[in-house]
Amino acid sequence: MLPQGKNLSDVLPGDLYSRLKKHLEYVRGMMPHWMTADQRGRGLYADYLFNAIAGNWERKRPVWVMLMVNSLTESDVRSRGVPVLDLYLAQ
Repeated sequence: MLPQGKNLSDVLPGDLYSRLKKHLEYVRGMMPHWMTADQRGRGLYADYLFNAIAGNWERKRPVWVMLMVNSLTESDVRSRGVPVLDLYLAQ
């Protein structure tokens, strides 16, 4: 996490932060379409999965945000056989 009182918008250039925010909004909207029927049948919900992976992203350090963005692709979401570690620990 970033130091107290700091947000990602404080450490990233404004245009990069805006692009990141827009991309995450896109991913949030697409996740329900990316999930398989099997995932939904096992009780995984797109909003829950997104929040487990990307929750509080504005407070995370840039390197963690980069890793998070890399795990928010359609193929990665579809291939989640079991919840990711963050999701498991959040339960």
